[in-house]
Amino acid sequence: MLEISWPRIRDHITALGAAAIVLLVIVRSVFPFETLIHAFALATVVVAAGQSRTMAWFSRGGDASYGTYIFAWPVQQFC
Repeated sequence: MLEISWPRIRDHITALGAAAIVLLVIVRSVFPFETLIHAFALATVVVAAGQSRTMAWFSRGGDASYGTYIFAWPVQQFC
């Protein structure tokens, strides 16, 4: 659904991500169990954070997933 509406929401992704966080908190307090609304709101937050210009500083340090892998593998093998 985000992909279909992407051309219309691209310029407002930061506001949409903030609204999705608010929606996620409200829905979580109303429904004690996981719903499709939870998943959609969380996916919107992740996409908004990834596409936001405010998160561009994070990629300057390199690929974070590789660093997580390098740290997590020895911990996983130890456990």
